[in-house]
Amino acid sequence: MAEGDSPPPYTSLYPHLNDTQNLQELVSELQHSLSIQDKRIHDLEDELRHTKTQYTSTKETKTHLCTSKGYEWVATSTNNVVPPMAIHMCVDAHGNDVYVGRAHFGNELTPAHVAARAAYVPHYGKEHSVDNYHILCTNFFKWVPSSGGQVPPGAVQAGHRRDGAPLYVGRVYHEGSCIIGKVHPNFQACFFLYQGKEMHSSTYEVLIFDMSSSFDWVNSCVTDGKVPPMAIQMGVDAQGHANFIGRAHFNGELAPVHVVPAKRAAYVANYGKEHRVDSYQVLCATNLHWVPSHGGHVPPGAVQAGHNKDGAPLYVGRAFHAGSWIIGKIHPKFGVCLIPAHGKEVTVSNYEALVSNS
Repeated sequence: MAEGDSPPPYTSLYPHLNDTQNLQELVSELQHSLSIQDKRIHDLEDELRHTKTQYTSTKETKTHLCTSKGYEWVATSTNNVVPPMAIHMCVDAHGNDVYVGRAHFGNELTPAHVAARAAYVPHYGKEHSVDNYHILCTNFFKWVPSSGGQVPPGAVQAGHRRDGAPLYVGRVYHEGSCIIGKVHPNFQACFFLYQGKEMHSSTYEVLIFDMSSSFDWVNSCVTDGKVPPMAIQMGVDAQGHANFIGRAHFNGELAPVHVVPAKRAAYVANYGKEHRVDSYQVLCATNLHWVPSHGGHVPPGAVQAGHNKDGAPLYVGRAFHAGSWIIGKIHPKFGVCLIPAHGKEVTVSNYEALVSNS
């Protein structure tokens, strides 16, 4: 159409609208479409209000829990939703989130392995499922390596045997799975379940209640573009964007991730490449600092973010690379810190480890 020419009438562009009836039908269809869109907007607004209510409720629950006795055992049962403050310990070989529970079984009050909305206890050589149990809820804990039935000060006692002997919360890594078990000092081992059987290990980790180690991994995703108030900013990248510490499930691992809210992105290093993840958890904590290290070494109190496929622990590290601080995973077994950068998994021998002050 030449400049200055008048546009053709809509009837020449859309011949099927030449009569009034067809035009009225189009108007009716548009009105119906707008009505559907209005309903969708209304539903989304209701969902947003519901989400805000849940967030407020969860935040109030956390505040109450942290200002009272610090932890509690919340009653639940098979197929129920996990309580908001439940301790997410790790993942099992099937990718299920694992929580600490306890249950009455065989005249014992014993630690339970909770995963996939079900709970299991080891007892007299076998694995047993329980329908009713309690889940441990707290923000203030850490795992301490131990062996031979030893339990450090502050160990969480989940219950007792039928003779009254105390049973403590322990965990082991076995055949690629993180498994909650019971530490029995009298028998000098941690007893856990695996493939229907009760097994034991002389080396394990013990759950410690510690008010000074307030770790909280808060669920988040890239679409939020935000981080929780207590999130740890670990530095800025070359573009001046603030970076934060996260962790995510990826390819069988629970690994540290590099979170950049301004870019609505989070990155993990895995099998030689940098991968973007959409869902992750952001570390919220106090009393932490960075300690220079190298060669896969981790200082005492290093923050464990997760584990690899084999159950080997992965710690939070950072390295300065190409003008940016980048969060990575310290892998003691391989003697390095692995960071995601420029599409690749970069190996770094000198790095800093995140350490608790407690």
